[in-house]
Amino acid sequence: MLKALPDTPERAQQELTLQTLLGSSVIAIKGFGVLEVEKGYGRARELCRQVGETPQLFTVLTGLRVFYLVREDLQTEHALAEQIMRLA
Repeated sequence: MLKALPDTPERAQQELTLQTLLGSSVIAIKGFGVLEVEKGYGRARELCRQVGETPQLFTVLTGLRVFYLVREDLQTEHALAEQIMRLA
């Protein structure tokens, strides 16, 4: 339904909220390591860039960080951890 709406900052914020909720729901149901986690939080990260300063970025980066940790992509996980520390 969101795709039918005009591409506005409000629509991006709505999609960001939904993608963040979807990411945490997928984790609860299937675990941190499934590709759906990367896809959802990856899209949410793109939306954070579009929206600008948003408190959701911390949650999004944390979800991605744990995904890469579980998948043993430690270089990517470390880069995300450093970004999270800068945000904190």
